Amino acid sequence: MYLDNIEDISIASEDEHEEEGFTSKHSYFDLDRDSVKLISFPELKRKTEKNMSCKLCASKKRVGYITVQQKTYKLATVLTFQCNRGHNFSVAPERIDDSKIDTSENFKINFCFVLAMQILGKGLRSMSTFLGLLGIRVSEGNYRIWKKIQNKVGETEQLIAQQCCSENLRKEVEATKKPVQFRTKMEGYP
Repeated sequence: MYLDNIEDISIASEDEHEEEGFTSKHSYFDLDRDSVKLISFPELKRKTEKNMSCKLCASKKRVGYITVQQKTYKLATVLTFQCNRGHNFSVAPERIDDSKIDTSENFKINFCFVLAMQILGKGLRSMSTFLGLLGIRVSEGNYRIWKKIQNKVGETEQLIAQQCCSENLRKEVEATKKPVQFRTKMEGYP
C-alpha cells in the first residue's frame, strides 16, 4: 500500500472486513500524542552517539559528543542524552506525578501493563514472555513492586465499583419515587 501523505497512516485492522477507520475512531490513544514506538535501543544508542552532537555546544563552536543512558522502571524506560560538556535531557514515558522522583509506581505504562494482564487473564511471567518475544525487556525484578502496582489498580477498581453501585442505587431510589402509570389495552398497550 502506497501512501501519498503521512497523515493517511492509520492503525492496521485485524479484520479485513472491518469498517475502515474504525480502530482510529475508537482508539483510546491520540496517535500523535500517546503513541509509543518500538525501536532498538542498542541501534538508537549507537547511531546517536556516532552521528549527533550537542546543539548547545555547537552554538559556541565546540563539539559536544552525546552519550545515551537508560534507566528502566519495570516497563517504563527513561533515556538520558548527555554531552561530554554536561548538557543533558531525558525522554520518559508519561509520569503520574511529575513532581515525584522516578519510581516504578510513578509511570502510567506500568499500570496499563497490569490492566492488560487482567484483560488477558495472564500473570506477570506470561506477559513478560510475550513482551520478550517482541524484544521488549521488562525489569521483572522485585515482585513486591509489581504487587504494589497491582494493589493500587485493585483499590481504584474497587472504588470505581463502589461509586457505580452508589450511583445506581441513587438512580433506582429516584425511579421508585416517580408515580408509575399503567396503560390498558384500550390505551394502546398490547
